[in-house]
Amino acid sequence: MTPPEDLIIAIGEALMRAARATGEPWDYAGWMFETRDGRSSSGTDFQFAGRRQLSLEFAFDDMDVILDSFMALREATHVPGDAHWIKCLAVLRHDGEMKLLFEFKDWSRWSITPANVDRALEILVGEVFPEAIAPPG
Repeated sequence: MTPPEDLIIAIGEALMRAARATGEPWDYAGWMFETRDGRSSSGTDFQFAGRRQLSLEFAFDDMDVILDSFMALREATHVPGDAHWIKCLAVLRHDGEMKLLFEFKDWSRWSITPANVDRALEILVGEVFPEAIAPPG
């Protein structure tokens, strides 16, 4: 089994490549991964410059890397007898620092809908890097 550190590095490298590929300055990039059955998965990618959301595009190979790495991380971090996590939020800051949060029960956590899209930065980045949503000044 691949050590969790190697999987986290693979996720971070794929996020960094995608963020840099935009050619625009950016502050945060990330992926909110989820799986309901442990075999299929989905996710939400995001990138922000200041409070403005940018488009984040992964190369085809990186899409496979990131999805496979999250699935392997889910297994590598599983504690026998406990539930698997259902969501993982990975947020990369422009300086290369990356943090991950895990969710075990709440399917709505970190979900972006038409009702909260204006709060996407707060929902996807603010919990991980609070300075992203701090008032200017």
